[in-house]
Amino acid sequence: MAELPLAMQPHTVTVQTKQSGGAYGDTYAAPVQVRCWLEDSYRLVRDASGAQVASSAQLFTARANLSKFTIGTKVTTPYGRATLVLGNQMHDDGGIGAWQHLAVTLQ
Repeated sequence: MAELPLAMQPHTVTVQTKQSGGAYGDTYAAPVQVRCWLEDSYRLVRDASGAQVASSAQLFTARANLSKFTIGTKVTTPYGRATLVLGNQMHDDGGIGAWQHLAVTLQ
């Protein structure tokens, strides 16, 4: 069970985790820096409601960061582009020794 090595996480993004939504809008946690592999590529994905939407980037990071990347969380890339989390997927190796990681789809 190997985690994604830091050598495979050369990028750093700024993350503001969505905490709640209310009558006065959404609230977010303080910004934190997260190491990752960032891939800018457009593709069609399904959002939480099942609607087909365009994703502009995906990032791959350690599984321990799952709680930071809830749907609707704000992410700022190293290039200054602000975006939102559309979804995330945990990748487990099933005990074969492959890299385990969290894949995050960005709007």
